[in-house]
Amino acid sequence: QENKDYFVYSIANAKEDLTQVNSLADLKKKVQTDKDIWKPYSSNKNETKNFLMTANSGWTVSKEPIQTIESNLTRAAAKIVINLKINVERYEVIGEPTWQLLNYNTQTTLFGPNTAKIIASMSETETMAKTTDGYQLVTYSYATSWDNNASAPQAKIKVMLKKDGETVDYYYSIPVRDPKETKSLERNYVYTAN
Repeated sequence: QENKDYFVYSIANAKEDLTQVNSLADLKKKVQTDKDIWKPYSSNKNETKNFLMTANSGWTVSKEPIQTIESNLTRAAAKIVINLKINVERYEVIGEPTWQLLNYNTQTTLFGPNTAKIIASMSETETMAKTTDGYQLVTYSYATSWDNNASAPQAKIKVMLKKDGETVDYYYSIPVRDPKETKSLERNYVYTAN
């Protein structure tokens, strides 16, 4: 109907079946689970990675026979970037540091604040990418909240250092959070630790 206002919901890359969604209430109840949400896109390792993206926007019907509805999709997951520089006097880094993401969320509602939660921790380790001046890891989690530091998302990083012919494994836990909002990760937000 011309000049009528609508609210439009857009979804891209959903893994869930949306054919049975018949109302806004049905849509708001939909949950997506991705046990591999932590896996970053990589052209040689995870090239089929697609992220759930959603948007909602207003639209007014016009007289035009062809109309475009503006939709600014945002990622349902939080992006986590950790940059690591290792410079320990009289120590040599052996190999590449490895990492695991602990206490990340594998479940999300499609719209609104995330009320779904299945917390997981990686069982395998990944190697950090080499950068020009250190190492970097990029990973993801759906939005989540926690009550204490023990249940907070964190990256566990292992660095092998050698001194005087002896190699020792050192482990570091790096919390993943916004320093201003210490008990949650939000959708479509980049959390960076240097």
